[in-house]
Amino acid sequence: ERHRVISRMNHCGGDPCNGPLISTMHCRKDCEDPVDCLFDEWTSWDASTCEGGRGQKMRSRNVKQAAVNGGQPCVGPTQETGPCDEPIQDIDCELSEWEAWTECSVTCGLGFHSRERGIQTAKQGFGNPCEGPLSMVDDCRMKK
Repeated sequence: ERHRVISRMNHCGGDPCNGPLISTMHCRKDCEDPVDCLFDEWTSWDASTCEGGRGQKMRSRNVKQAAVNGGQPCVGPTQETGPCDEPIQDIDCELSEWEAWTECSVTCGLGFHSRERGIQTAKQGFGNPCEGPLSMVDDCRMKK
């Protein structure tokens, strides 16, 4: 009787495969934490295309840290252009203080009242936009 010997060589005479079929790696818990996107600082204005006060100047910024693991994405442009003849300032939006609540809409029982606020300083350039509502409505209960 002849026994057939099974070789670990491939059928074309090459070397046999060595090593594990699956590779695993330990991942620290913090590698799953969300990381928000961050921009680099804006570059200086490039006014090389300005001629006699006409044209456009430009500046740019890069993404410093991309969002990972569900972090917040970067919001906003990576390039900004502006007129050559006037400076552009980045001014954050500011909201005014809340006005007083209006009187309740009813004199007895459950009603509503409201209050408002406005934009005190408008956003300019790439300043931060205003956040939050400009008006609020709430329940009020009046007893007679």
